[in-house]
Amino acid sequence: MIKKIILLSLFLLLIVNTSFGQKLKRYDDLLLFKEAKSKQPIIIINDSLVYKGKQLIPFKHSDYPDKISEYLPFEIDTKTYLVHKGCGPVLEFRNDSIVRVDGSFLHKNQYGSIPFEHNKEIYLFGGYGLFVFKNIITKYDFKSGEWNQIQTLGHVKPEPRTDAYAYRDSNNLYLFGGFTADDKDILKGKPVQPKLWKLNLPTMTWSSIGSYNADLLTAFEKKVQVKNKLYLIDAYIIEIDFNSKIAKKYYFKNYELLKHHSIIGDSIYGIFSTTENK
Repeated sequence: MIKKIILLSLFLLLIVNTSFGQKLKRYDDLLLFKEAKSKQPIIIINDSLVYKGKQLIPFKHSDYPDKISEYLPFEIDTKTYLVHKGCGPVLEFRNDSIVRVDGSFLHKNQYGSIPFEHNKEIYLFGGYGLFVFKNIITKYDFKSGEWNQIQTLGHVKPEPRTDAYAYRDSNNLYLFGGFTADDKDILKGKPVQPKLWKLNLPTMTWSSIGSYNADLLTAFEKKVQVKNKLYLIDAYIIEIDFNSKIAKKYYFKNYELLKHHSIIGDSIYGIFSTTENK
């Protein structure tokens, strides 16, 4: 049944031969994303190899801080942006090259944030940095190349958190789960209260709209939305249908860890690490 809903495919990266006849090995330091213009998957390995679809292409880039695997992809119309996970640097994948477009610096201040797009602009919610969990929203200014904090409204706001779950419809961002500060264990943190939050994007207004069963959630590695369903993927899959308010659980035939993914149409394509360490 799950195959009709979600396609989990071991990417050709692990089996394809290059034009030089070299079989690719396993790599942990990589980034997979879909290029907005060509709709082709792009894989960047060890900041040195680049695959566009099955084709190995030259790795052309301007200087950028940190490893490329520490960046988050955004599709804005036909442009593809890569935003650092800690906030700050913004790159554009343009004409098969990586070009840095921001005037900012490496913030290291919003790790584990929720990335989202609204009105063709790039936002990050929450995250962790400088020993503090956050519930702020920052927005990238394309004109200045800098980041700004956005004013939000509402009588109550979500707890500061990192590694939260998010679901998006046309005008709202729904938020739940994640970890926040724990005064009794500052190194580990604790789960946030099991509340469901809604951020109305046109007004940037927060509201608390209910609660959920926290037992459904563990430290899932990947949270992937396809249309009106959210998939939490780790050793098994939790499928959450927000319209019908139903959660279903599916198991893999063998344990496989989804390391990177890209969505094309109704399918999720992924690079997996298996129990055989492949």
